[in-house]
Amino acid sequence: MKKGWDEPVTPEYQKKWAQFLAHLQDLASLEVPRWISDIRKPIHMDLHVFCDTSMKAYGVAIYCVTTDSENRRTSRLLTAKSRVAPLQKLTIPRLELCGALLAATYADRVKNIYAPDAMYFWCDSSVVISWINRPPSSFKIFFSNRMEGILKLSTPAQWKHVPTHSNPADLISRGVTPQHLRDSQLWWFGPKWIVLPENQWPISPVNSYYPTEEDKIMLTAASEVSFFHSWIMKYSSSPSVQRFVGHCLRFIHNTNPYKPKLSGVLTTEEFERALICLIYTEQQTFFKGVPELIKRGALSKSHWKSLCSLNPFIDDRGIIRVGGRLKNADTSFDAKHPMLLPKSRLALLLARHEHQRNLHAPPTLLLAIMRLRFWPLGGRNLVRKVVHDCVSCFKAKPVPTHQLMGDLPRHRVTLQKPFYAVRIDLCGPIYVKPDIPRPRGALRKIYIVVFVCLATKATHLEIVHDQSTEEFLQSFRRFCARRSRPQHVYSDCGKNFEEANNELARLLQLERNQEKICMDTRDEGILWHFNPPGSPHQGGLWEACVKSLKYHLIKMTNGSNFPVKDLSTLLCQIEAVLNSRPLCKLSDDPNDDAFLTPGHFLIGAPLVALPDPDCTHLPLNRLSGSQFCQRKFQEFSKRWHRQYLNTLQQRVKWKSCQPGLMIDDAVLLLDETGRWVLGRIVETHPGHDGHTRVVSVRTKRGTYKRAITKCAKLPTPEEMDSCSNMEQPGEDVQHSA
Repeated sequence: MKKGWDEPVTPEYQKKWAQFLAHLQDLASLEVPRWISDIRKPIHMDLHVFCDTSMKAYGVAIYCVTTDSENRRTSRLLTAKSRVAPLQKLTIPRLELCGALLAATYADRVKNIYAPDAMYFWCDSSVVISWINRPPSSFKIFFSNRMEGILKLSTPAQWKHVPTHSNPADLISRGVTPQHLRDSQLWWFGPKWIVLPENQWPISPVNSYYPTEEDKIMLTAASEVSFFHSWIMKYSSSPSVQRFVGHCLRFIHNTNPYKPKLSGVLTTEEFERALICLIYTEQQTFFKGVPELIKRGALSKSHWKSLCSLNPFIDDRGIIRVGGRLKNADTSFDAKHPMLLPKSRLALLLARHEHQRNLHAPPTLLLAIMRLRFWPLGGRNLVRKVVHDCVSCFKAKPVPTHQLMGDLPRHRVTLQKPFYAVRIDLCGPIYVKPDIPRPRGALRKIYIVVFVCLATKATHLEIVHDQSTEEFLQSFRRFCARRSRPQHVYSDCGKNFEEANNELARLLQLERNQEKICMDTRDEGILWHFNPPGSPHQGGLWEACVKSLKYHLIKMTNGSNFPVKDLSTLLCQIEAVLNSRPLCKLSDDPNDDAFLTPGHFLIGAPLVALPDPDCTHLPLNRLSGSQFCQRKFQEFSKRWHRQYLNTLQQRVKWKSCQPGLMIDDAVLLLDETGRWVLGRIVETHPGHDGHTRVVSVRTKRGTYKRAITKCAKLPTPEEMDSCSNMEQPGEDVQHSA
């Protein structure tokens, strides 16, 4: 029976194989076969040379086809030759080429003895036949030497393709028992079509071009690289990619009939083999030309500056590793020579897996863990991106969103009379002693209402005893009585301010209906503007004023509790100090006028002053008393425009435009309790410049209108999957490495 290579080689089989080779040697040593004398003298003789190769042996079988005077054609085995494959492992194409060279060499010996009329060479390898039709100079040394020997003893037109099942030399390469060889018609007489006319011989279409072995390897590697690289882009974790590649490698392993079949769950060795395959394909994709430079020792800084310092080398599996200086260190091989990872999708997946496996390690620890086995190029940026895009890490430490600092409102850059546009804020509580002594020294709470002029920074302070709407309205009436009624009021979204706005609107409407107010004020209402809830950064001017108030108040009280009347006196003094602050930087020139302060505008004209003509061009001796006051106020106004207004030009922070939040974006919202809750944006509220600084967020507790500084946008899958500075396959990695 035929012996298959997938069966174990036994001593009995080795003995039969030795007998078969000895029998072939005897046949080859005969110069004149015994059957030649028994046939009639031929008038035409052809020689057909068959060759075949396997991983263990290759051989040649030569058949003599004769035609007698009666035009009868007969075929007999003339001679055969076999050789054992070299101990050095060669690929099948190389062995097929060696078999073709043996066929040409041995056929030339037979040709010199019998002088046939024609000679034909048959080979079942289409690759070898295509190589024979190419010039030997296009091959490397191994191929060119053998190709020159074949073409010296034969011509490309003599080589033809034969199907494997019709190739008698296949019995030499695969091996058969003597019993099977004795009864084999194919072996002793050749294929049946060999005695037929040439037009009835088998025709197998052969392409005009077949790649060399190196070409095939390059094409196979390129297809594998593109195949695995495309699948890497489809997975979001490195274990998933390894599992897929592991199953692909197992399928390739199981298709080999000479290896035992594998089944069940992927083993650790298969997982490791899949990872090595992935790293190899990524290195071949992103480091084109580097392996050849490393082998020749021609890697220079001019081409690969970032790799030269790592002193890379190629291990026995074809993986580029870091040479470094730790060769003599007492540690593992992977730690001394980690595998080089390009800036690719695979490096991002491996870093993300290590980040999650090590309980969301921070960037420094993550990079140290990765370098125990891998050396990613641009590793610091890679680990920062992984930690930044991790949703769990982002939820633990959200980063609020911000936008370009908005333009100043019109009332900040337009000079009107003091407190024409005012900002109101509430600070406290402050504990004071009661007017009537209480048992056990109980203290009372009071609050301070701060009124700030938007144009001049003038400040007015009022005391209220609670945060009710009634108390606030009383303080607002006192302010209007002393400083004149404002036209525009800005405040936060406190409940007391909202109710005050509604009540003022109802009051003005009622007074207009009853015609109880003066004609000059009947058509003038107060426009109330509200900031978004929880947005103190949009009121920097008045928040700074509150900070200054607290500074002086803490310094003066020193932790003591004063009666209300004493505290009222102290607040008036603090108000005077705040209104004496310079509006702009002081000049070093002693001849300059006194610095400009909010107090200049408070005492420069009456509270109900009407527009006056310009008096700055008139001499002082021609001015009356009222005109003199008007001129001083107008001088203050010019100094305000010349010295103070230009200081508001620059943006001190939030200097660049940021991608605005969009509807349906998932965000974390900072609620009143200081906790971050998950929500989704349902509406945006762009400002006058088109930038969105306020959004409406829907959470499980309801919908809230908040500034974007209270929102932190969660990383999207697209942002997590994108790898910054990732090169595409085929690009030069020098610039990014």
